[in-house]
Amino acid sequence: MTSSALAEQKAAVTRSAVHAPSHALASCVRAYVTRSTLGVPLQTDERRNFYPASLACAISWTIQGQTELVRVGDQVFKALAPSPVMFTGPHLLPSETRNPGPVEFFLLLLMPDAFHALTGVDLLVHTNQHCALSEVLGTDWQAMADRVMVAAHDAERIRLIEEFLLPRWNAARPRTWAPFSSGLLDWAHSLEMRYVTSSTGRSLRQVERRIKQWTGQTRRQLRRLARGEKTFLRARESKQRHTLMWSALADESGFSDQSHLCREFRKLTGLRPEQVMQHMDTDERLWIFKTWA
Repeated sequence: MTSSALAEQKAAVTRSAVHAPSHALASCVRAYVTRSTLGVPLQTDERRNFYPASLACAISWTIQGQTELVRVGDQVFKALAPSPVMFTGPHLLPSETRNPGPVEFFLLLLMPDAFHALTGVDLLVHTNQHCALSEVLGTDWQAMADRVMVAAHDAERIRLIEEFLLPRWNAARPRTWAPFSSGLLDWAHSLEMRYVTSSTGRSLRQVERRIKQWTGQTRRQLRRLARGEKTFLRARESKQRHTLMWSALADESGFSDQSHLCREFRKLTGLRPEQVMQHMDTDERLWIFKTWA
């Protein structure tokens, strides 16, 4: 069997998907991500997962199989996750995990300011960190996580999460928070404006400190991550139309030149942009880049 035929066989049975939240939770939940390699004839190296830097928090469930933490940036772990249900803070660096064998897992991605409003957790402590959910959140969250763990399928998992989050988000969400719908750069700008117009201090230093406390990141870091995601989505769309020109994309996205874009892309993903564009359809390690919407 040729390599392209084998790739098609794997793609036909590997399940990876991104699901949007309900409208009522669109300012709280970034997305739900599902992945299953059960029954897929993957090689050892293909069971690695490459993730770009992300401003979102995540709760992950390893439903079947095991997950090994490999690295965050240059920090190497190579150890099995201490729990099947993990909490991950915002990541300013690319990361990598590995599944020793077939696996099914489920991710809940939460906007960092919304997560702080729901829980009061200091995200500065958890930036670039992984830990068991039980180390971060209380018994009500853990009980929800237990129900999700034994749910029959992904749709049921999403239903259980939304039933849990909706009343809590209705109680915690300030009226000025709008649904997340127009992209991360607009969200970052809206976040800044919320704090600038709040009654608790409007100086640049106060706004900067408050944003960092609520999201675990500075304004500059939030904008950098948001621009990186927008640039990637533009590149992928242009590739699909066979119109991708890196120099034009750099200009459209606000980079000084093509080299600047490539350096930023590599910092955020750990990979060269042309490597991702050329291989994300066939390289299982890059499944999140192909799936992300």
